[in-house]
Amino acid sequence: MPVTKSAHKALRSSRRKKVYNDRIRKKLSQIVKETIKKTTPAGLKKAYQIIDRAVAKKIIHANRAARIKSRLIKLAPREKVSPKKVLKK
Repeated sequence: MPVTKSAHKALRSSRRKKVYNDRIRKKLSQIVKETIKKTTPAGLKKAYQIIDRAVAKKIIHANRAARIKSRLIKLAPREKVSPKKVLKK
C-alpha cells in the first residue's frame, strides 16, 4: 500500500490507465482472432488501424505490431489482398 500522498495519487492514476489499456488490448486481440478466422480486405484494414492506434498510444511495442501485421497479411489470399492496398489511406 502506498505511504505518501503522491503515491496514492499515482496509484489511482495507474488504475485508471490500466482499465483503458486493458480495453484496447482486449479489442486488439479480438480483432486479430476474427481476422485470422476470416481474412478479408476490410477486416485487415480494421485490424491494421487498431494495431496502429495501440502502437501510437504505447500500449504495444512497434516491433510486436509489425510482427502481428506480417502474420495477418500472410493469411490473406494472394489474388485478393496485397499489402499496398491495405496500407493505402
